[in-house]
Amino acid sequence: MDPLLVALDLDGTIKPPFGQVDSEVLECIAKLRRRGVLFVLVTGRCFGDVRSMVPPALFDAMVVENGAVIVIKGVKHVLAPEWWLAKRSTLPPNLTGGCEEIIVSMDADLHQQAQWLASKTGGRLERNKDRLMLLPPGVDKASGLLRVLEVLHVERERTVCIGDGENDLPLFELCGIKVALKNSVPQLKEKASYVSAKEDGKGVVEALTHYFA
Repeated sequence: MDPLLVALDLDGTIKPPFGQVDSEVLECIAKLRRRGVLFVLVTGRCFGDVRSMVPPALFDAMVVENGAVIVIKGVKHVLAPEWWLAKRSTLPPNLTGGCEEIIVSMDADLHQQAQWLASKTGGRLERNKDRLMLLPPGVDKASGLLRVLEVLHVERERTVCIGDGENDLPLFELCGIKVALKNSVPQLKEKASYVSAKEDGKGVVEALTHYFA
């Protein structure tokens, strides 16, 4: 069966580490959407950050905060349990002062502090290159995308995911087609259906052209 939906990471995927989202990527997404392909942005960033970087209307849904929040038709849905929100509210403001509402994001160098937070909250840690995220148990990019697939009535076998970091590994377990970019971590490349010859946005366009030409 042909793929119906594409799940795209943001940083290191459609957006280079330094710079803006490549206009060629946005044009490619818009063209494929006119053909009926669905697009979901799946990122560890908060919604406030994301909407300043890409036009939300270009996506059929968004999975933000690494799966803890989904946004469909402009409406946010929190997927974290109430007990997690209560635990998070007890953490020092200097740790939760970012734009994230559910997760806690920090520099990967703060590993000991992150482990302490995980033990205090009952959360779990997930790494994404130079960042660590404290998440509610059972929450990751795949769990968020799975909820979106249920709402949009798309079978997981008919999805393509494209990513570059460790936190994209759960997506690779969920999606039918897994694309790792040239700049991806080795763990993703090992599990990929396709590895692009180009990096970041140019690799995304390459992969989309490969599967939807």
